[in-house]
Amino acid sequence: MEGSESKAVFESLNLNPQRFTDEVYKCVADLVDSAFGFFHQKAANIVMADEGTEKSAELKKGTDGMHHLIQATFDKKFARWEKYCLEHCFAVPSGFSLSDPNELTDFRMEDVLGDEILDGQLDSLRNKLAEVSKESDELDRQLRTWEKRSFLSKHVDTRVNEVLQLYEENNVAFQELVGVASELRSRMENLNTNMLLEDERNRRARVCRAMEDDLPLLNSNKGLFGARLEDLEAFLADMKNV
Repeated sequence: MEGSESKAVFESLNLNPQRFTDEVYKCVADLVDSAFGFFHQKAANIVMADEGTEKSAELKKGTDGMHHLIQATFDKKFARWEKYCLEHCFAVPSGFSLSDPNELTDFRMEDVLGDEILDGQLDSLRNKLAEVSKESDELDRQLRTWEKRSFLSKHVDTRVNEVLQLYEENNVAFQELVGVASELRSRMENLNTNMLLEDERNRRARVCRAMEDDLPLLNSNKGLFGARLEDLEAFLADMKNV
C-alpha cells in the first residue's frame, strides 16, 4: 500500500509513525549529549582544567569535535533506520481495510456463547493445572523427606559400623588385658604363697633356735620346776616374739 494510504490508516487509529521515530531520535540524542557532558566534566577534573582557562577551552574544543563526529555518524545511520521503519515496519499491507465497528460488535455478540464455553474450559484447565502443581509440590516435599531419611539412615549405619569396629578392637584388647590380669593374679598368688611358706620357715627356725637356747633349762633334772622365775619369763617372751 502506498505511503499516503498507510498514513491514512494510521491516522484513523490515532497513530503517527513519524512521531515515533522523532521520539526515538530525541531520546538517543539526549543520551549522547548527557554522555559527552559527563565526559567533559570528568576530563576537566583529571587534567585540572579550570573553567575560563586556556586548557579548559582546548578541552571543550576537543570534546565538541568528538561529539559532532559521533553525532554526524549517528544521524546518517538513524536516517537509514528511519527510512526502513517507515517503508517496511509501518507499511500497511495492500488490500488492508479497517472493519466496521458495528460489524465487529455484531460478530462478538454472536460468538459470546462460544467465548463463554472457551472461558469455562480455560478455567477448568487452570484448576487442573493448579491441582497438578500442588501434587507436584507435595511429591517434591515427600521426595526431599525420603532423601533426608535415607541420608540419616546411611549416616547412622556408618556410625554403628564404626562403633562395632571400635567395640571389636576394644574387645580384643580387653581379652588380652584379662589374660594379662589372670596371669598377674596367678603370679601374685604364687608369690604370696611363697612368702607365707618363707615366713613359716623363718618362724619355725626362730622357734627351734629359741628352744635350742633354752634346752639346758628343760634338760635339767627338775624340768620347768627347777627353772628360775626369771628364766621362765624370758622363755615366754622369746616365744611371744616368735
